[in-house]
Amino acid sequence: MLALFANPGRLARLSDSQRRVLYQAATDTAVHSTGLVQDETKLVSEVCQAGARFASASAADLAGLGQRFAPVYANLEANPQTKAMIEQIMALKRATPAGAPVSVPAACTGRAASQPATTSARLNGTYRWTLTRHDALTAPDQNPAEYPVTFTATLKDGKWSMYHIGTGQKEIDTTGDTYTVQGNRIRFHWAANPADTFTYSVDGKGALHLTPVPPMDPGDVFVWTTHPWTRIG
Repeated sequence: MLALFANPGRLARLSDSQRRVLYQAATDTAVHSTGLVQDETKLVSEVCQAGARFASASAADLAGLGQRFAPVYANLEANPQTKAMIEQIMALKRATPAGAPVSVPAACTGRAASQPATTSARLNGTYRWTLTRHDALTAPDQNPAEYPVTFTATLKDGKWSMYHIGTGQKEIDTTGDTYTVQGNRIRFHWAANPADTFTYSVDGKGALHLTPVPPMDPGDVFVWTTHPWTRIG
């Protein structure tokens, strides 16, 4: 879920046309967000292929979850306006017919095969790839004027780092962290951000091909997977 916060003073200083654009963007986002969960079949398939497995919550699990959240609701409902909103949401839930349950293939249930997380020395090296203005035109939330951008990443025994050079030819460092390899999956850890996981393959020339494992920020998908990482060292 996304939330938009605006400082009232700054909002008041916007022109009428600027406020209309902002309100329209918020409205469009709200409408689009409901479409993200209309068909989860494709997402289930992708996550299953990436190695995840699904389990159904028991009645006891659901009861336990409700007990854990009871204090949270009590705290929220201490505010009369918030309590009224929650009651409206619950009434809407009771009046809305349940949709079809998510179809989970039998092969995607049970316990996932466990493989120890390691580092792979064969991935050690320096890689480079360039994102063009044409690439940015086909990607969401990218400004073509900021491209081309060339990225250089180094993987070394479980440590990674990256920097990029943009249109201004100024080198910008991106602080890296650690990575782990598990089967055909590589997981990049960040100091202050959620980890990103990809399936990977290495072609005959040593280039690294990454495929995102959802969920993942679209910007990360664009930067990390649009082109193969060409090994340069």
